[in-house]
Amino acid sequence: CYPREESNNTKSFDCNFVSKKERSKRICGCSATSDEERKVYKPDGSDLSIVLTNNGENCDEACKGKNLTCNWKSLFDAVKYTNTETIQNTVTQLGMKCWPKMSNETALKSTPELKVNENNTDRGYCYPREESNNTKSFDCNFVSKKERSKRICGCSATSDEERKVYKPDGSDLSIVLTNNGENCDEACKGKNLTCNWKSLFDAVKYTNTETIQNTVTQLGMKCWPKMSNETALKSTPELKVNENNTDRG
Repeated sequence: CYPREESNNTKSFDCNFVSKKERSKRICGCSATSDEERKVYKPDGSDLSIVLTNNGENCDEACKGKNLTCNWKSLFDAVKYTNTETIQNTVTQLGMKCWPKMSNETALKSTPELKVNENNTDRGYCYPREESNNTKSFDCNFVSKKERSKRICGCSATSDEERKVYKPDGSDLSIVLTNNGENCDEACKGKNLTCNWKSLFDAVKYTNTETIQNTVTQLGMKCWPKMSNETALKSTPELKVNENNTDRG
């Protein structure tokens, strides 16, 4: 028997951690509270919903728990509800409290979070979102490294059913865009399709300098600027979304 140590490290509260010891069984605490009871905050009339992750969970998992989708745009749309002026109301709407509200110890985070208090689990330190838009800010799969931390996630009602698909010819080739932090295997599976060497190879002629603009347009986005001197050729064709206009890049 391996009793629990006193220090509350990340593994202590990570539901997804698997013991590396041979023949070991973790001793797990479970809750009767299901994802059905996870609170959702809808701050405006759009399809944006905001939820809290569980400890050790990412935004993709938290959104899926409410049959919602996490993507670059949903996290971007949640920015204005997680800054220093708005995060307290957002956390309150999610059934928690910022306590202390905003102390000197509360550092700004690229990913907005709530670090739950050890003794009062309905409150904690709120970490509002900083202004810089780094990669982790809009990564649905990023998991907070802080103990007892919950990420504040923006989710979209737009599901994989609504992911645009471009069929450029009479073959079985379909072209889709990934969400931020997603790979082609996941994007294809979202439309019940398969990603393999041949499918990526077949898409090459639709993603070169002459054809990529039309392909991106067919997928509901825009190449903007079209092809500037700054546009470097990539071994994997990509669209880097504009920070202010999320339908182009």
